[in-house]
Amino acid sequence: MAEIYAYRVFTAVVENGSFTSAAQSLDITPSAVSHTISKLEKDIGFALFIRSRGKLELTHNGRVLLPRIYDLIKLQDRIMQEKQEILGVSKGSVRIGAFNSVTMKWIPQIIRSYREKYPGIDVQVYEGKYSDVVSGVSSGMFDMGFVTTTQELNSEIIALYDDPLVCVTPKDFVPKNPGRVTVEEISEQTILMQAEGLASDTEAFLAKNGIRTDYGIRVADDSSLTAMVASGFGISIMPMLLFKDEQVDVDLYEIDPPEYRTIGLLTAKEQFLSPAAKRMIEEIRNFAAGFEK
Repeated sequence: MAEIYAYRVFTAVVENGSFTSAAQSLDITPSAVSHTISKLEKDIGFALFIRSRGKLELTHNGRVLLPRIYDLIKLQDRIMQEKQEILGVSKGSVRIGAFNSVTMKWIPQIIRSYREKYPGIDVQVYEGKYSDVVSGVSSGMFDMGFVTTTQELNSEIIALYDDPLVCVTPKDFVPKNPGRVTVEEISEQTILMQAEGLASDTEAFLAKNGIRTDYGIRVADDSSLTAMVASGFGISIMPMLLFKDEQVDVDLYEIDPPEYRTIGLLTAKEQFLSPAAKRMIEEIRNFAAGFEK
């Protein structure tokens, strides 16, 4: 049976994409990483990586094993953290997946509060597309991840906050009704979109209301999309959370009838949640419950 250290090296290679980067993250030499992976592959009886033209990819067997290896690592971490709990010392780590607006508007406050209570626990945040967050939790890479209810998930999520969708328009846009924009008005405009995989909330709203989305203008960054709207290229539908405490050169209108995305938390299975992860879930729930109240 391979040692847990070898499994940690293996996941470091997966997460960093190369032996060299994994070595840097672990503060060991690339040759030590290579030796550890070679020994691990020998111990389990098959290759874990395909190495070609400087590119490193998981084999099919490697992909199958990855979630189980994360489970083993989490179990060891949980045992160690439970031991620290018994000894009265709080140590450990928590890995969180998040999308842009949550990373910008929630994560700094959550981490600040959490670290004041548990200074010995390391918190790591990974930002990505909605699908990246879901796959990260499913594979075991993350202890938990922020998702929205517009995503098609088989797992139950902890509902946290109803975030209104707003119509973002240039300053010279004049709605038919002061302070709000109807779905019919939206359907008459050129709609600017985020890049594919980053706009599931907007896409769900447009699909629900039968509004075309094939205008061809897609921008990855939220601030760039806002700038495109400000320049008069069209309007957009975006979450209100993005604009909290921001000064922007656009106008924001309520949608009539109102539309929301529900921000939720997807977590690893209960048996794999460490004390540190459980405390973070509690911290996040408390923060969301008091947000804007």
